Amino acid sequence: MALYNSLLGVPWTCTADLLAMSGQLAHPETNVVTFGVAAQNVLLIEASNSQVAGRNFIGFDSKLNQYWRTEMGVFGGIMRETSADGTNFSRKSMMGETWEPVRSVLATVQADGSSSDTEWWTRNSTEITCTR
Repeated sequence: MALYNSLLGVPWTCTADLLAMSGQLAHPETNVVTFGVAAQNVLLIEASNSQVAGRNFIGFDSKLNQYWRTEMGVFGGIMRETSADGTNFSRKSMMGETWEPVRSVLATVQADGSSSDTEWWTRNSTEITCTR
C-alpha cells in the first residue's frame, strides 16, 4: 500500500462540478478529504462538507493479486471496484435502485502537489481535483 503514502498527512481540499444525479441538481462541490491507514493496512479515505459525507477503503487482495475499493455515502449509494494497478478501478455503483458500471482513475500526488480522482458512470463523468 506504499503506492498511497504520498496522500497521507494533512487534509486535502477536493473540488468537483457535479452533474445532476440521485435527485440532486448539478452543482459545484468542495470537500475536505483525509487519507489514513485503517486496520489490515487498508487506505481509509473520508470526504465531507456540510451537505454530504462519504467513506472509502482501498486494500489489496494477495490471493487475487488485485486492489479493491469500496465506497459508501450519506445518500445510500455504494460502490465496489477492483484494479490490477491500484490506479485504474472499475466495477459497479448503485445510486438509487439499479447497479451501473463505473470506472475510476485515482492519481496519486503529481509534480504540482495535486491529486485527482476521475469517475465515469454510464450516464456522466465527474473529475474531482484535490490540493493540499
